[in-house]
Amino acid sequence: MKKLLGILLLGFFSVSDASAYTPPPSFILARSIKDRKGLRSIEWTARITDTKSQVTFKEQLRIEYPSGRLFTSYSGPSDEPWGSHEADPSTLSRLGRFWITVGLDPNGARVKSALSELGVLPEESSESKLTKVGKSIAWTWGEQARILFGKDSFLPVGYSSRPDTGSESILVESFMLAGNQLQVPKGVQVTAGSASYRFEVRSVKVDVPNKSAPFSQGKTDNAWVKGWVTLVR
Repeated sequence: MKKLLGILLLGFFSVSDASAYTPPPSFILARSIKDRKGLRSIEWTARITDTKSQVTFKEQLRIEYPSGRLFTSYSGPSDEPWGSHEADPSTLSRLGRFWITVGLDPNGARVKSALSELGVLPEESSESKLTKVGKSIAWTWGEQARILFGKDSFLPVGYSSRPDTGSESILVESFMLAGNQLQVPKGVQVTAGSASYRFEVRSVKVDVPNKSAPFSQGKTDNAWVKGWVTLVR
């Protein structure tokens, strides 16, 4: 009887400890990057809507991760060319570092560098906490700036900047499966001050040969595209 009671008590404490376990941020990061191992490129076509003016335009994007370079071209509602943009990890915007580097880059060193620049690179003493995001639960850490990872998916789902750099936030509302296991942000809400955008991927491919034609336009001078590029690319 005593032996059985001991087994039951051991089981009780094990379940309690497991339910209270909070993974350290370093584990969450490693788990997040693991699913992207070996990724070489991503291409997508997406629709962007300025939610205040209801102006819409199309983005064609390609990321080449061996170099980290990003290429985009833009077109208007009738597919008229609205220009292009090119960037590398050192010139990405703050929200671009979260979206393109922290969210998708398989290079752990670049991810940690981006987290440091965003003010959410965890220290050894950092702890993750559970928080509610809409109808979902996420792991989060950071004080003045905050980052969010899905509780079960470990996918980066949100970031908000510290007040002294201006109010910026990005929230990934849904993902699209690309290839065998890569989850690419599908529906994204971006807010910065009075600016607000809705992003939705229409198609996505991974590890396809480079076709430079869609990205050969001249640099954009379109005001709608400039606002978007400055904020997230």
